[in-house]
Amino acid sequence: GNGVRVLTNISTKDCVVQADQNEDASGIIEISASSTLSVSGTRATLTGSDIYLDGWLNASLGDLRIEPAKSKGTARIGETVTTADMKISRDELDRLIAKKFIYGGKQAGDIKVGRLYQGDIHSSIQHVVMAAQTTRSSVIFEAQAGSSFPGLEVRAYDGVIIKSNISTHGLGNIYINGDDNNVADGSYSGPVCPGFFAPS
Repeated sequence: GNGVRVLTNISTKDCVVQADQNEDASGIIEISASSTLSVSGTRATLTGSDIYLDGWLNASLGDLRIEPAKSKGTARIGETVTTADMKISRDELDRLIAKKFIYGGKQAGDIKVGRLYQGDIHSSIQHVVMAAQTTRSSVIFEAQAGSSFPGLEVRAYDGVIIKSNISTHGLGNIYINGDDNNVADGSYSGPVCPGFFAPS
């Protein structure tokens, strides 16, 4: 695919964007400065080789999912996001508006999470999901100063590794499943913290 560029304000009900269906790494999703993609329904899913957010993505009534197009595509989010198939910086994250933000899914490989301050996540977002749901894929919270989320759910097929403190602000809880495919090859590595729930 050759990507999708949003160069003006666009409004739609539900939204599904597949910008790199042939997985050739050229399908970048770009929302330019002063532009907003507004979704009035309850579902917005964007899949591409990468995403550039100089403008806004507004799905304030429902769930917003962003996922790499490449099978087992790697993803980064937060401070010092460098080498990865898909990257979302702290500044870009603040331009995502939704009730729930889902990063990754059934295509995603390893997801690495850099430092995220409370103000980096838009105030509309009540819950953040990190989902590395392909074989041998993990979610890794990097060894930086701690990150804060409104509520956090982490699902990985092959482990969750936490190298720094994570917390929630407000009333949100933390749910971690390091073996989301139930084949006994996943694990959780990190501190046990208040509001933490792990599957039994």
